[in-house]
Amino acid sequence: MLKIRCYNKKPGIYINTIKLFVALCLFSAISALINYTLPVAIRTVTITSFWLIGITFIVLLTLEYYVDRIFDFMILIISYIFKVTFIIIEFFGKNITSHDLLCFSVYSDGKVFWNLAIETFVTGVKTTHNNFPNILALIFKITGINIIPLMMINILLYHLFLITLIQIFYYLKIESSNYQCPLLIATFMIYGNFLTLELLREAYYFFFISWSFYYMTRYIYERKLSQFIAAIIITLPVLYLHDGYFIIPVVYLWHYIIINNHKKNIQFIFDIVTLLFAVIFAISAKEIILGYVFNRLNDKNIIETLITMANDRTVRSGSEYLMWYKTNNIPELFVYMILKTFYYLFSPLPLEWRGIADVGAFIFDSCLQILFFISLFKAKTILKANDYIENNAKTIIVNMVGLIVILLAVVFGMGTMSAGTAMRHRDPIISMELVVVAIYIDSKRKKLLNNSYCEVRKNVENTNR
Repeated sequence: MLKIRCYNKKPGIYINTIKLFVALCLFSAISALINYTLPVAIRTVTITSFWLIGITFIVLLTLEYYVDRIFDFMILIISYIFKVTFIIIEFFGKNITSHDLLCFSVYSDGKVFWNLAIETFVTGVKTTHNNFPNILALIFKITGINIIPLMMINILLYHLFLITLIQIFYYLKIESSNYQCPLLIATFMIYGNFLTLELLREAYYFFFISWSFYYMTRYIYERKLSQFIAAIIITLPVLYLHDGYFIIPVVYLWHYIIINNHKKNIQFIFDIVTLLFAVIFAISAKEIILGYVFNRLNDKNIIETLITMANDRTVRSGSEYLMWYKTNNIPELFVYMILKTFYYLFSPLPLEWRGIADVGAFIFDSCLQILFFISLFKAKTILKANDYIENNAKTIIVNMVGLIVILLAVVFGMGTMSAGTAMRHRDPIISMELVVVAIYIDSKRKKLLNNSYCEVRKNVENTNR
C-alpha cells in the first residue's frame, strides 16, 4: 500500500535514495549477467522482458519512497503506463537490434545517435562531435544492442524528473491544490513527452536539471555548502551532453556569492570549490566561445564574423524564423539578438504558423513560456508585499529562475534557427519555470485567504463594538 506521510517532513529520504541506487546497481548487474551468459537466440527477448518488468518495479519503488499524495500517485502511474504502452505498440514485431530501426523517428538525430552508438560499441572508437552515442554504447555493454532498454531509461528519467518536481513542491510546502496544475502540465506536456519517446538526450536534461534545482532550492533555505556542491555536481552530466547549459551552474554560483556576501571571511574551502568549478565551467564553455566564434574568424574580425553568422540562411527544417532579417552593422546585430531571444522563447509565433501542428505547438508549448513570465512578475510583486523569511527565500528562487531563463534564451537563441530546435532547448528547464508558477498560485491564494481572514476579523470586531 502507498504510505501517506506529512508533506513537510522528509523521513528517510536519504535512506530511500540509497536503497533506490542499490536497486538500480543490482538491476544493471543482473542485466549484464543475462547479456553475457544467455544464448543469442533468447538473449534479446529475455533482456527486453527483464527491462520492461524491472523498470516498472523501480518506478513503483520511487512512488512508494517519494510520493505522499494519491493525486500525485495516480498522475504518475497514468503517465508511466501511457509511455510504456506506446513503446510496446511502436516496436511490436520490429527488429529491435536493426540499424534501420529508427526510421519512424521524426528527428533525424535519433537515427544518427542509434547508428553512431552501434558503431562505437562495435569498434570501440568513441565519437568526438557528440557524447550521447558514447553513453548509449556504454549501456549496450549491459543490455546488448537493443532499443527497448534505451527507451525505458528515457521513460524512467522523465518519471524521476516528475518525482523531483513533486519533491520540490513538498519542500516548499505548496498546497496540493496549488501545484496540481503545474504538475499536470509537466506530466502531459506534449512536446516533452514526445522528446522522451524518441532516442534523444532531452530526458537526461529534464531529470538532471530538476535534480540539481532541487538541491539549489534546499541550499537557499538551509544554507549548507554540501547542498550547493551537490547542485553544481549534478549539472555536470548535462554539460557533458550539451555545454550550452553552463549558464545554470554559473547562475547558481552567482547566487551563492550573493547569499554569502555578508560574510567577512569566506571559508578557504569555498575559495577552492569556487576556483575548481570556475575552471570546469571555463572548460565547458570553451567549445561554445572558441569553436563557435573564434574558429570561424578566417582573417575577419569578430564583428564581421558575427554578422556573417547572423545572415546565415542555411535551411535545416521547415520551421525557421527571422529568415527575412538581414544584419549589416552592430546596431542591427544587437536588434537581431533581441529578436532571436524573443523568438526562441515564444516560437512558433502566429505569423509563422504553417498549419495545425504549429498552432498546437504554440498552445501547448509557447503559451507555457507566457504563463511563466506572467507568474514570474506577479509572484515577485506578491512576495515583495509580504516580506518575511520564507517569502525572501522564495523571492531568491524566483529571481534565480528568471535570470537562468533569460540568459539561456540569449545563449541558445543566437544559435537556434527553428521553432522545433528552440522548444527542444527550452523545455528541459520547465521544472524551474513550473516551480515559479506554483509559487505564484500558492502565494496568491494564501494572500486572498489571509485578506479574507482579516476582513472577517475586522467585521467581527466592529460588530462587538
